[in-house]
Amino acid sequence: MFTIEWLDALIERKQQKHEPLPLPSRVVLIGDDGHEDISTISQLAACMRDATLDKNHYIAIEAPGGGWIPSDFLWALIALRLYEKE
Repeated sequence: MFTIEWLDALIERKQQKHEPLPLPSRVVLIGDDGHEDISTISQLAACMRDATLDKNHYIAIEAPGGGWIPSDFLWALIALRLYEKE
């Protein structure tokens, strides 16, 4: 289980090591039935609790020039946390 403290520590370690991080970003859950904008960690957690994520859905982060880039869960989680902290 992820905690906000764990996520913040992970981001801090990556910053200290000068490892790449995603840009702060909202996340979108895209599926057969359209998309759902997610702008907080709690919204993403609710999607996970409700089992919204399945083989017909994927997570994407905002692209710098507009649009969406498919993303893995951890990268999207980091981008979303950075977005929340802005």
